[in-house]
Amino acid sequence: MSSKKKKSSRPEPSTVGALRALPFGLAAFAISSLLTALSASVIAYATPDPGKYVFPLGLAALYLSAVVGGFVARKRNGGLSLLTGALCGLSEVAAALLLSLLIPTSASAGLSPAAVFCTRLPIVGLSVLGAYLASAERKKKHRRRKR
Repeated sequence: MSSKKKKSSRPEPSTVGALRALPFGLAAFAISSLLTALSASVIAYATPDPGKYVFPLGLAALYLSAVVGGFVARKRNGGLSLLTGALCGLSEVAAALLLSLLIPTSASAGLSPAAVFCTRLPIVGLSVLGAYLASAERKKKHRRRKR
């Protein structure tokens, strides 16, 4: 008897696979950003002083969206959690910084550019966290039938 391993139907994860998964992670990031920002605005305007909560709730929505983006990118790639999450996170930071430069908001108007960058920096780590959460699925245990 030969002990040959079965080849899986999925290709081996690679750097190219991480780059191919990047648009899916960014799309998930954009969609979840819109949905979480909408939810955050509803929550903020339900409070007596909405202006006080807009910036923290907006950051929470951005950070949650980073986790979702990393999760989707890792699911699409099928491996290399750290690389996939980091690439997705760096792209998300670039997109967030570009949008904050193009569309200045009153919530971040009082912050210096360095402070704006520092508030966007956790996106990379949270995207990697999302990628690791995607890889931490539990495998189903197969029970033996009693005869």
